[in-house]
Amino acid sequence: MIEALFEKHLDARVLGTADLSVGVEQKVDLVETDRGRFICKQPHSDRGINRREKLATDLARSQGVPAPQVFWHDDEVLIQEYIEGTPLDRASLSAEQRTRLWRELGEILRCLHGCELSGFGRLGPDGKGQSESYLDFYRSQRKEAKWSDPRAERYYQEHRHYLERK
Repeated sequence: MIEALFEKHLDARVLGTADLSVGVEQKVDLVETDRGRFICKQPHSDRGINRREKLATDLARSQGVPAPQVFWHDDEVLIQEYIEGTPLDRASLSAEQRTRLWRELGEILRCLHGCELSGFGRLGPDGKGQSESYLDFYRSQRKEAKWSDPRAERYYQEHRHYLERK
């Protein structure tokens, strides 16, 4: 299936894949092709995750955030640019390099905060959050997940004055 998608949408022949999955939301593969390396994501259950990732990535890129380009997506598969690098948790950095990196990350965060969005929670097809307020989003998540964990209730009670603020 992946081979056909790469052939059709990227005019690329798949040479090999490596599973990079570490999360629970989706299967993530590094795909080596005759046109270079790509990341291929396939959601396990949430079929809207690819659309939301494409919206968020495009929005971030429009604000100057260095985010991978999405080349193609549908509900089953998302194909994006592979960006070479070392994960931060495995990088050996000097104090000076860490300081410079934290400043760069702060600038990226400033750019992300410049993104204008309406609503809270998961992005809908219109690019707006699913809830009008953070409290509405939080309550919907509690109900959807049927949170019975006492820690979730304690968090809610301890932060209620923030959550219920308009």
